[in-house]
Amino acid sequence: MRRSLFAAVATLVAVAGLTAPAGAQVAPTTTVVPPPAPTGLSVTSDQPPYVIVVPGETTTLASTADVTCPAGWPAAELTFWAAPTANDPRVIDAVVVPSVAPGTAAPVSAPLTIPAGTPQGTYAAGIVCQEVPTAGTPQTQLVAEGWIVVGDANRLPPSDGVATVPAGTDLTADSVVDVAGTGFAADATVQVWLYSTPQLLGSTLATAVGDVATQVAMPAGTELGAHTMVLAGVDSTGRPRFLTLGVAVGAAAAQAPTTATSAPPATVAGAPAPPATLPATGAGAGLAVPAVGLLGLGGLLASLSRWWHRSRRVAGAGTAP
Repeated sequence: MRRSLFAAVATLVAVAGLTAPAGAQVAPTTTVVPPPAPTGLSVTSDQPPYVIVVPGETTTLASTADVTCPAGWPAAELTFWAAPTANDPRVIDAVVVPSVAPGTAAPVSAPLTIPAGTPQGTYAAGIVCQEVPTAGTPQTQLVAEGWIVVGDANRLPPSDGVATVPAGTDLTADSVVDVAGTGFAADATVQVWLYSTPQLLGSTLATAVGDVATQVAMPAGTELGAHTMVLAGVDSTGRPRFLTLGVAVGAAAAQAPTTATSAPPATVAGAPAPPATLPATGAGAGLAVPAVGLLGLGGLLASLSRWWHRSRRVAGAGTAP
């Protein structure tokens, strides 16, 4: 990307109409100065992992580290720009910040507006330091480079390919799903998101060849209906890469009712086993225990009666004259 940006610098600053909102005109011809390795860019957003801006929105483009315009320049200004590709003259916005002190290292930032109607996509962005000469042709130097991701109204990022789930997968709230994708940078962190309201489901690391395969759980309370699953990472050039998959979340299958069963009584080691009981059958089964009790009681009464009569006879024999 860096080489193409170097080639793009002269094109970008020479494009007619590349002006700040206030109308400051960028010099029409330049000489590109080979820069040190440009620093990165950051873009303000309340949504990780990448800035997802929407058309018509103003964001802040900033260097992630100090930048320095060459110390030998009499004066300098910075141009913050974004375009469909690094060497594309169709700049979607550019802001000029004048009166930058050459030779001074400092972080820089400026607001950048994504015009209404800008197509969804990933756009190249950069900061160019431009000399303000006293005479002759001005020089430029690329000091920062990065990306701006323009999403839809729900901040859904542009799709660079399709994520996959196993055939026949049924998604419900709380279900666990296998999701996979390819084309990421080796060992890159890849996050799994669920849209329309962005929810982070998990993250994983790509393999040495840029493949990912992971399991994520659907959030409890996920609304039924259509959603989009997104794998978000970077490719081997550092460009944001998004794989998307439309999914439908359905209701969980109803479970069959279960019948409660009583547990068998606990036993204690060494205790006698409880007496076995025979199953009761027939209409009079419930009377078996009372009948046995009555028979036992009758036998007891008969034994008492015989004992009483013997006692009476013995007593009578002892009192005879």
